[in-house]
Amino acid sequence: MRDRLLHSLGDRLRKADRGDVMRVLEPEALLDAVQLLAMAVDETGTAANHCCDIEIAHTLGRLHWYRWRLLPTALGHTDRERALALFAGLQRIAPTLVPAVLRDEIATYAGPVVPIVADHVHPARRAARIQDTEGDFAEAVDLLRAAAAAAPAESRDQGLLLFKLCGMLHKVFARNGSLPDLESAVAAGRRALDVLASDEKAWMIRSDLALALLSRFHATQNPADLSEAVTLLRQSQSAAPGADSRSAWLLALLCSCLFRQYTVCGDPAVLEEAIEVGLRALALTGKRDEHLGFLLDDLIGASQERYARLGDLADINAALKLAREALGLAEPGSRHHGRLGVRVAVLARSRFVGFGQVTTSKRRSPCCGAAGARRRARTSAPTAFRNSAPH
Repeated sequence: MRDRLLHSLGDRLRKADRGDVMRVLEPEALLDAVQLLAMAVDETGTAANHCCDIEIAHTLGRLHWYRWRLLPTALGHTDRERALALFAGLQRIAPTLVPAVLRDEIATYAGPVVPIVADHVHPARRAARIQDTEGDFAEAVDLLRAAAAAAPAESRDQGLLLFKLCGMLHKVFARNGSLPDLESAVAAGRRALDVLASDEKAWMIRSDLALALLSRFHATQNPADLSEAVTLLRQSQSAAPGADSRSAWLLALLCSCLFRQYTVCGDPAVLEEAIEVGLRALALTGKRDEHLGFLLDDLIGASQERYARLGDLADINAALKLAREALGLAEPGSRHHGRLGVRVAVLARSRFVGFGQVTTSKRRSPCCGAAGARRRARTSAPTAFRNSAPH
């Protein structure tokens, strides 16, 4: 019953957000609101109309706020009082859920305040529903922040909520490119790891935190983020259960981070590790795996760099083979397909030139090195890994 009423009111609010404001003015909306509040009172065991949890308070507060803005002053007075009473209660324990335009008015509000139960379960469930339906991620972030604040300090529940918050903030960054959201994702991931360092899900937290750090590296070019991401992924990979798609994904991500670390430091040992890790990931990756194309991109770049450094034609043969495989996976007519076609042609020409210049030792003079790798790494797509761990 609770979920049905919340879904019904949530659907009305979403439609109102899209312009169909009549849905929040219909009598059925108020009837659902009354039933939902009565249910909240039954669950908390307090006097009628005097207490509810975070999720119900937020939903009802938004409904009454909408009606208050839409109705004439004389008719919207009751909705105004209810909205302010609910949001004033939320302001005390979950201020991020209060609309910014109301905060000044709530600061001077002297009317009755609805006490809100500091419940972390229901907001977390609602945030999960929003994530599953690709809904308003900003609302999901606010709910997860409120849930994490309401959960017992340093508890497993709080750690898992912070872990989910890290992933959700990273998704928000992917949508809007806002660096503060990415910084918040990194901070939430680190806090989650502090709480759950020895938990069975710690490897998942480390991998999501590494993803956020990799994104931040591309935004800020801070090598420390790459170093931390590599360390986290090594720890995560060693702790992940089983040699399956999870291990393949972690190894692929580690290969990506190592290759980019090589473009910064130019250390041949880092390049060798990137290739070794990438080949291990390739052996575990299925032909239909969504990360295969991006793993191939990194392995092509790494093999090409080793050829540029050492002149061993075995490396360019490997790069050309991987590039042709990646070309076969790319969607014909797409930009990626076109870029791969050019890459295959360039590699084939380099192999021809290499064979033409060197016939005995199958080596040529070293050139390019990390500088060329930096150019290639900047044109690849590491963000494809974002928020896509097979948990």
